[in-house]
Amino acid sequence: MRHSTKKLNLAGERYGKLTVLRPAENISGRTAWLCRCDCGKMSEDC
Repeated sequence: MRHSTKKLNLAGERYGKLTVLRPAENISGRTAWLCRCDCGKMSEDC
């Protein structure tokens, strides 16, 4: 099975209480995303 090489832009998308802000540093070769919670905390603080 081939994986797409097209990069997704999830900025502005909402997942539950999280809003995607921008791509973050990759984790084990996979894209991570910086998100802000409705409470104001950033995903790295939660």
